[in-house]
Amino acid sequence: GAQSIYYFPNSDLTALAMATPAVEAGSMRGFGSLQSMAVTELMVDEIASELNISPIELRRRNAILEGYPNTQGGIIAGDPRNVEMLNMAEKHPLWVNRDANKAKFDDANPGKLYGVGFSQVQQVYGSSGVPTILSLSFDKTGKLTMRHCVQEIGTGGTTAQQVMIWNALGKAPDVVEFGVTEFEELPLKTGWADQKKQDELSKTDPYWTPGLIPDMSSSSGVYYIGFGTRQAGKFLLENTLWPAAKAIWSEGIGGGTFSSLNVELSDIRVGPDGIGGGGMTPLSFDVLAQKAHEMGLITGVAVHAYSSWQWARADFDIPTVGMVNLPLDAIAVQYGEGAPKHLQDEMTTGGFHFIKRKQAFYPPTDRSGADPTTVTPASCLVELNVNTFTGEVEIMSHHMMMDPGTMIVPELVSGQIQGGTAMGIGHALMEEMPLYEDGPGNGTWNFNRYVLPRAKDVAVWQQTTDYLPPLSETSPPKGMAELGMIPILPATSSALTHATGKRFYEFPITPEKIKKALS
Repeated sequence: GAQSIYYFPNSDLTALAMATPAVEAGSMRGFGSLQSMAVTELMVDEIASELNISPIELRRRNAILEGYPNTQGGIIAGDPRNVEMLNMAEKHPLWVNRDANKAKFDDANPGKLYGVGFSQVQQVYGSSGVPTILSLSFDKTGKLTMRHCVQEIGTGGTTAQQVMIWNALGKAPDVVEFGVTEFEELPLKTGWADQKKQDELSKTDPYWTPGLIPDMSSSSGVYYIGFGTRQAGKFLLENTLWPAAKAIWSEGIGGGTFSSLNVELSDIRVGPDGIGGGGMTPLSFDVLAQKAHEMGLITGVAVHAYSSWQWARADFDIPTVGMVNLPLDAIAVQYGEGAPKHLQDEMTTGGFHFIKRKQAFYPPTDRSGADPTTVTPASCLVELNVNTFTGEVEIMSHHMMMDPGTMIVPELVSGQIQGGTAMGIGHALMEEMPLYEDGPGNGTWNFNRYVLPRAKDVAVWQQTTDYLPPLSETSPPKGMAELGMIPILPATSSALTHATGKRFYEFPITPEKIKKALS
């Protein structure tokens, strides 16, 4: 986490675990990388001052670029886009006009000092082994049912999974069940295996997987857990809705309206009127569902996927589809009512036909030590003023820049950023947690003593956000929930340094600490 956006040609890292009753921070005040990244950012600011270099320019010279290894030797997935974001921040009016605005504000407000701070970080999403599992099926009336492993913990994960299905099929599930931990459709088993054992199991046991059910940590919901959702939707689009649509469009004299055009799967688009594209009239999901059952196509799929900074893949010989290589390690299918009896008879595992993989590829076990390779960058500008008599800080405005990839539900991304920045401001300025037995853990504390930020403390009406546009329409979504609170923490400290000329490395930066620094 301390590496953040920077490239270190050489690194020598030591971690120390200590048993202590002096707990400095709990999970509600950050999860480790917040603390380490914040201090890294403040040190970079100090180095920039010592070298008389713009802090954004120093970051630009040292930012990790596409193809560069992290401290563990892992390669960041795709383009980290850190330089692009730094360039954008450098042009923002808050940054460009910071010195002129400070001179104007300080002159007009005796006893107060104005400051603008900046920071940029990147935060991992996912962990060293993330599985995902779900089933998706529909009846002949188009009633769509989804059973899913995702748990709702306040990030909107359950909403996002349903939107992904709509994006893939043109219909959201009618019946959903979340937090599912048992899937008869996929009778898998799991257990630890070293590299040799993993290689053996991937060839000999189609029921084995390195991880069965995911937890809900590390902002893994939208990309990693959602990967299975998107694969299930994609599978039904390609192998069910597309052939059903072709059959309907081909009805009539001379092969119907379809025969005179060259429409391919890549032309298909999902829209508010259903499945269309390539010049063809869109067809509703309900119409396609009825046709799929009539033709005996696949009308349900259950999938399991696993990633250890790289997706497992396997070969499957699927009736009505053929031999395919998929980024899954297990799959089961249901057949429509018109399917022949020998296929109907195969649906013996929870009403599905479990397809035993022919061969699987799992990421090498040492990839789990490659450190995060999927990351989301974000930067933050904070505008504040400090009362030199009381030490109180007023957050005037803040601006976040982030690369969330393709946003599934933009409102949820905005909500996570707003909540995260509020948490970050609380960590930066208010949420004091004394060490040892007199701290909040002794049972006598409430919110009269443990101060949390309220709307008046977080510039609720003066917060703005810019998103980097996806690199393409096929860019995946990026996990970002934990990231929302990180950059505003060092940016607030940086702004206080710009305001007062003093540096603060210990959080929260309380009025008492500010008055002491100014005395």
